[in-house]
Amino acid sequence: MLRAKYLDWCSAQVADHFLALSPDEIFELAERASQAESAADGQRSGAPDEAGDLSSYRAVVERVTEVLTSQLDLPTFDAWLELYRVNRDAVEARLLGFWRDRS
Repeated sequence: MLRAKYLDWCSAQVADHFLALSPDEIFELAERASQAESAADGQRSGAPDEAGDLSSYRAVVERVTEVLTSQLDLPTFDAWLELYRVNRDAVEARLLGFWRDRS
């Protein structure tokens, strides 16, 4: 159950940051990430692939979620567990409730 709470807590951190972005910031972040990935793919293979395709809302959300996850420096499970043990109430206040479906 603690692993599910950890994943729930991490999801809440990403969601908070995502929701703080304006629509313009969301699309700009997704575009920059796609351009960077396409450039890196082109350097490795000599030709761009479809990694930069942002033609759907889902693709934009996925790309921004990936970027935010890498930027947030989320704690490892062990580090989070220590935080949970020290201040359980504060951690639980940040849960979204997804863990209930997993337990």
